[in-house]
Amino acid sequence: MFVRMLTSMAGDDFSHMPGDTISVENAIGKAWIAAGIAEKAVDAAASAQEAKGLAEQVAALTAQLADVTADRDALREQTQVLAAQVETLTAQIGAKPPADGAQKDLLGSTGA
Repeated sequence: MFVRMLTSMAGDDFSHMPGDTISVENAIGKAWIAAGIAEKAVDAAASAQEAKGLAEQVAALTAQLADVTADRDALREQTQVLAAQVETLTAQIGAKPPADGAQKDLLGSTGA
């Protein structure tokens, strides 16, 4: 049977690291699985299917990342434009906005 090692193990003529897939006698494999030092190895077809699924997830997440990065960049640009407008309006009224948060409506509306 094939098992995938979960822990390292070494002897006089062997050495296994976590993640290694090795062939052992069924009784030994079952004992190692029961002891928690190995798990049954997944066959190649199942591994290929899992890899395909992971590749699809990576592609979808990459697309989402591109979208949110574009959104972030657009918001950053809008922030810069708004900051420039605030500077211009502040210069026009000749004073700094009040520090206590009770800012005047620089556009002249009464607000609600």
